[in-house]
Parts: sequence; structure tokens; C-alpha cells
Amino acid sequence: MQLFLENLLIDAGLKFTDESAKQKIIEDLYFKLDEFLGVVIEENLSDDDLVEYFSLRVANTNAETLEKFLKAKIPNFDDLIPRAMLDFRNIYLSSLN
Repeated sequence: MQLFLENLLIDAGLKFTDESAKQKIIEDLYFKLDEFLGVVIEENLSDDDLVEYFSLRVANTNAETLEKFLKAKIPNFDDLIPRAMLDFRNIYLSSLN
């Protein structure tokens, strides 16, 4: 994710003289990307699976188990996330114009 977000800033034409300012923007973008991906995932789960997904999240289930669950419940999960990240990139870049 770090590399994706750093490349996003490069694609946006943003240059930083202060590394801490760059990291702050990357942290903010990471939060927004995480929310965006969460919405995409939620839209692709059935109501019952969504309840189970939230239960796993509340229980602080590890990432590997969550990924296994999502791959089992969302047939195109391996394609869904990269497409969603590309959508996020396009939305972010278009918001700068």
C-alpha cells in the first residue's frame, strides 16, 4: 500500500521538501483508501456475510483469516481489490483538477 500511495502522489505531481509532510499525506490517503476498500467489500457481500464480516472485524481477526473469508464469499475478490484501487486512484487524481 505504501508504494501504491507514494506512486499516487508522484502521479498527482506533488513534490515534498519535508518528508514528514509527505508521510502525513500518505497516512491520510491510507485512511481514505482503507475506507474506500471497505465500502467496496461491503457492497459485494450478502447481508448475512456482511454480519459475519463485521463480527470478524470486531473480534480483531487477523488479516489472513479475513482475506480467506472474503475470498470464499466474494468470487472475484482477487480482481475486485486491484480494480477498486485503480478507481480510488482515478477519483483522487480527478479531484485535484
